[in-house]
Amino acid sequence: MWLGPCWLVTLAAGCQDPVVVVIERTPSTSGPLDPYTPDGGRTEEPPSRPPVAPIPADGGGGSDASADLPSPLDTPPPSRDAGARADAGARPPADAGSAPPSTPPGSDVGPYPSGPYGLDIGDTVADHRFETTDGTPTRLSEVRADPRVKVIVWTSSAAWCGACRDEVRVLNDVHARLASRGVFVAQSLFQNEYYAPASGATARNWRSRLGATFPIWVEPDPPYAGSVPIPMTWVIDAATMRVLHVGNGYDGRAERAVQNGLSGSTR
Repeated sequence: MWLGPCWLVTLAAGCQDPVVVVIERTPSTSGPLDPYTPDGGRTEEPPSRPPVAPIPADGGGGSDASADLPSPLDTPPPSRDAGARADAGARPPADAGSAPPSTPPGSDVGPYPSGPYGLDIGDTVADHRFETTDGTPTRLSEVRADPRVKVIVWTSSAAWCGACRDEVRVLNDVHARLASRGVFVAQSLFQNEYYAPASGATARNWRSRLGATFPIWVEPDPPYAGSVPIPMTWVIDAATMRVLHVGNGYDGRAERAVQNGLSGSTR
């Protein structure tokens, strides 16, 4: 008969009084015993899953949470593997853009180059419009208007993209090494963590949480969103606004394009 961790055994010795022997059964390993199994074996306790810390909702502004916190929507759409770092092979779609603006006041760099415009290597980039973290409108022509800028490194990103978050550390390094030589670095966001359009609060939270040392822009409804992998990086000659390199993130090819752009700049 089963009595918890012991067995009660009755032995009959002829016609004499029965002999009762109690045998203690000691499990060889720790853990709860299962009385519903024939041999009193142990049951495995399911492993507990550590709680996942949520990312602050968009609009947190000055929140300074860790950059390593996982996003509640850290999986990009099926057409995009956010961890992919290979150089993009497909040609980005052409961007018709708008008429080139007049030369910004006080600038001596000449008018913005005329079209046709596009986003592939050798194309002239249109004067894309952005917003800063406080909602102030800005555009590429304002960057070009600074005669000290020789090369522009512009990366298009989304807040749900894990690879885009990793790219901040890379771009911080580029900014620290090359800003004094005339390289302007910027990252634009077109969606927040929940695939909704990015806002100034999205950009402020991104910069605060990830420690970006370069400008973070909001890019409302870019024409190429959803048609190119991100982070998508363009290296642009500031004098001509011609694309020197386009690829998925800042890698060795982008670095070579920047160095060649610096050495060949007319500024």
